[in-house]
Amino acid sequence: PYRKNGKLILAVKEHEKKGLRAILERGRQNGVPGLELIGPDAIRELEPNATGVEAVWSPETGIVDFQKVCFSYADDVRKA
Repeated sequence: PYRKNGKLILAVKEHEKKGLRAILERGRQNGVPGLELIGPDAIRELEPNATGVEAVWSPETGIVDFQKVCFSYADDVRKA
């Protein structure tokens, strides 16, 4: 019950770039695969409705259907 769709973490203003780069470095230190620092053109290519001066692209990030996960856990508990 998950979908890997990637995530953009945006710096909208120039002064936010330092914090964005800190997020990038922390992610790399934690072993997050595929992290990439991208510019405005690549941001628009990935998400036409987003604007920023720079972004961290995390292609391995996904979302989980939490309701399905909870129902699955509940089934496991009932069977135990």
